[in-house]
Amino acid sequence: MSERSLEDARQSLGQACRSKKWLAMLVAALLTLHGTLAIQTARYCSVTHDEYWHIPVGLLHWRSGRFDWENLNPPLIRMLAAAPLTVTAQPGQINQPTDQIWSYGDDLFAANRDSYRSLLLQARIPIVALSLLTAWLLGCWATELFGVRSGVAALFLWCISPTVLASASLVTTDLGAAFFFALAGWQVWRFAGEPSWKHTGLLGVCLGLAQLAKYTSVILWPLSLIWCLLLRTPGAGDDGTNSVPRLTLILQRWCAAVMLSILVLNLGYLFQGTGTSLADYQFSSQAMRGIQSASGPLASFPLPVPTDWLEGIDHQRQMMEADHPVFLNGEWSLHGFRGYYFYVLWYKLPHIVQLLVLAALLRCWLVRSERGQLRLAAGLLLPVLVLLILASGSGMQLGIRYVLPVLPFLVMFAASTVELFPRRAGMGWRVLAGLTVATLLASVRHHPHHLAYFNELAGGPDNGWNLLSDSNIDWGQDLYGLEQWLQESNVGEFHLAWFGTQPPSDLGIHARRIQSPLLTGRAPAPGVYAISVCLLQGRPTPIWEPDRVQRNADIDEFGWLRFFEPEDQVGQSVRVFRLSAADIGRLQAVLSRTPSAR
Repeated sequence: MSERSLEDARQSLGQACRSKKWLAMLVAALLTLHGTLAIQTARYCSVTHDEYWHIPVGLLHWRSGRFDWENLNPPLIRMLAAAPLTVTAQPGQINQPTDQIWSYGDDLFAANRDSYRSLLLQARIPIVALSLLTAWLLGCWATELFGVRSGVAALFLWCISPTVLASASLVTTDLGAAFFFALAGWQVWRFAGEPSWKHTGLLGVCLGLAQLAKYTSVILWPLSLIWCLLLRTPGAGDDGTNSVPRLTLILQRWCAAVMLSILVLNLGYLFQGTGTSLADYQFSSQAMRGIQSASGPLASFPLPVPTDWLEGIDHQRQMMEADHPVFLNGEWSLHGFRGYYFYVLWYKLPHIVQLLVLAALLRCWLVRSERGQLRLAAGLLLPVLVLLILASGSGMQLGIRYVLPVLPFLVMFAASTVELFPRRAGMGWRVLAGLTVATLLASVRHHPHHLAYFNELAGGPDNGWNLLSDSNIDWGQDLYGLEQWLQESNVGEFHLAWFGTQPPSDLGIHARRIQSPLLTGRAPAPGVYAISVCLLQGRPTPIWEPDRVQRNADIDEFGWLRFFEPEDQVGQSVRVFRLSAADIGRLQAVLSRTPSAR
């Protein structure tokens, strides 16, 4: 870095905005753009798969002080989202936990039928706010690391990312995990440079809050230590009064931060079950039973963590050990794909972001003699590699949202390349910068269908359903869109197969069941057929029938519809077919010549 860049890096983004009004206006415009796009998306989307129980469970946490309603996720983000509803929502009838977690959503909807859509938006607004806070955090951190221009670039990259906009507009724990991973990384960088008690306390609080946001944050405990050792600046921050070597000082205060984080974790769960010994748990997952068995006599010692938190990790591990249908590049697997998340990032990140990351890697190679620069790059890329490797080893590969915490670090890494642009750029550099900005803004052209975004080489959202499934493209977000399409198209009787947790009949959508000729052996009736993309791909999953009865759809039960070209689509997750008697005849002719696979 040049002397000028170092001078900029010492200036915070807030200071730069106060001294330059045009910069403050630019940052405010970017944050306003992000908030506006996210809220508009939140208004459009119907309740998505996990939101259906995330929101009522968060509300139950507030009203009962209990955390055993559904322990697949820690309580913090759900409680944050449900906070406005503690004032505006009517309580439901459920007063005891149930394994049928969609019942929580049914209960909230039944108690607030007329105001449910308004409550849904209210619950999503705190997540939008959290995303705005993440954008500002990345801008501040990138400014401290690389300079003001990189800070604004990091903020910009986050604000216009389709994947970020999708997660920012929904109540899930994924955006919260991304925020706390970024916050922890920022605090580790500060702590490694100056391991004071102030930075120790801040790091401990961040690590504790991260545990309350998502179980993935467990890796932040060992990862933060590796970060500290990687990013530490020898001799920096010593005041000369402490004779303890710097490395020992960092280790001691990191331990203090971890202990503080455990205290924060227990506070979040109101110390419920803290002190229960490992031997007293009845674990369901192989991983946790293995740890319990290997602990030997140590299993009788009390654990300083809440019961619901540890049982939630066990529940999550049990889910991950089970078989899950995973779709990649037109193929299904029950055990996942090793390269799944690398494909996901290749398909779902805007190309300009991918190019900026490649440019940053090239920059690292060119300045490889500068050890400080390489340590910094390694610090930003370490969580990316760790998360991608861990996620790729799991069979539960259901969407880019599972690795959303890598995005803040990729954004930071990509933003570092802005320092390559000369301060007094010639016409060529200005054109390149303009094209970069224009390309980034073009990535939001499919608004508000950010959940189903795919980049150009992937064929865009229209081709995405041939590549990926589940929350990458279809998470039940277009039910309101389907309702509007039915009204505008003046469709009478039609057939529907819906992938989502809220029954379409709750919105007054009445349809006939899609009878599969592959199962019944009978020709389907001519008419209008609407089907969710996940089901069209062949996903086996529970679905709601028009009479509000849930059943399990067979694998590729609706694959016969792929024989036809859709006439229309709703958003990017619902395809509409209009089948004539002639179409049915052509299908029968093909099926009669095809040996049954069943």
